[in-house]
Formats: sequence, structure tokens, C-alpha cells
Amino acid sequence: MLYIVGLGNKGDRYRFNRHNVGWLFLDWVAQEWGCSFSAGMGEYAHSPCKYFHMFKPLTYMNLSGWAVKEIVRHFKVPLDKLIIIYDDVDLPFGSVRFRLKGSAGTHNGMKSIVYHLETQEFPRVRIGVGRPPEGVPLSAWVLSDFSEEELAVLRERVFPGILEGLILYDRGLVDRALEKINTIKGVEV
Repeated sequence: MLYIVGLGNKGDRYRFNRHNVGWLFLDWVAQEWGCSFSAGMGEYAHSPCKYFHMFKPLTYMNLSGWAVKEIVRHFKVPLDKLIIIYDDVDLPFGSVRFRLKGSAGTHNGMKSIVYHLETQEFPRVRIGVGRPPEGVPLSAWVLSDFSEEELAVLRERVFPGILEGLILYDRGLVDRALEKINTIKGVEV
């Protein structure tokens, strides 16, 4: 069983933001599998869904670590079964990277998680949202909405590949999972 945490911000205003791609992925999986989210025992929404327990921190992005720490403690999650899914501006739109451990980089949500878990030793899936156009501040870019064309690429191409890879990972086929997810390449939209 995997425990998948999608990072994002709560509220309709943020629903389709680039920063919310982790939540968008979980919403897509829940729709595909006929699952729904409900309030958890802490600062998160929870969906026990087929192969996974899925979670949305409700603390806003920069405080995600607080909710993740609650999830790990409450569900007694082994860190190799905890998968964090989040946006990455340093990857081209639609590219995906699956790593078994690593630094938080410049992502404030991941910095919070590393701080609260006191380790970098947990898997993560980074979904590329691309760099901002010239003259657009990074903060404004990640809080801007995906276009309809970008959402279609995510739902039809990117999310299905990630899901397939995570199912492989859950079955213990780590190398195949890494290969499946890491071969998802960016696209021009």
C-alpha cells in the first residue's frame, strides 16, 4: 500500500494553479477509480482508494510538512511507501521525474516536509510546469492556472503514465516504475 501526498493549496482560487498539480493528479486518480476525499484526522483530506491512501494537506503549500508529519505518525507510514507529488518549475511542462530520495531544492512545500520529517529519504514525483515567461515573477507563475490545453495533456498523457508507474512501484517493481515515470517527456502547448 502506498501513501500518496499531493501538494497544493486549498480553495477554489488555487484549484487549477500550476502549484496545485499534486492535487490535480489525486483528483484525476479519484475520478478514474470512483473515490472521494473526506476530512482526515488532522490537517489533511484523505481518500483510501484501491491500491493507495491518498492525501491532500490542508495547511497551504508552505506548511505542508505539518500535515505530512501527522499522516506519517497516524498511519505509521514507512518512508519508502510515502510518495510526495508536486510541481517543479525547473522541468519543462509535462516532464516528470521520480526519485527515491533527494533535496527539497527551492520548493517551499518540500522544504517544510523535509524539516518536519527530519529526513530527505522518501520518494517524490516532480511534475514539470515549466519556467515563467520573461517578465513574469516565479510566484505569479506557479499561482497561475494551467490552460485548457495543458490540463488536457496532464489528464490524457502525464497522469496516466504516473499512475501506471506508481502501481509498478507498489508491486515492488522499482526499476520499472522509475523507467516508466522518468520517460514521460515534456511537450510544447
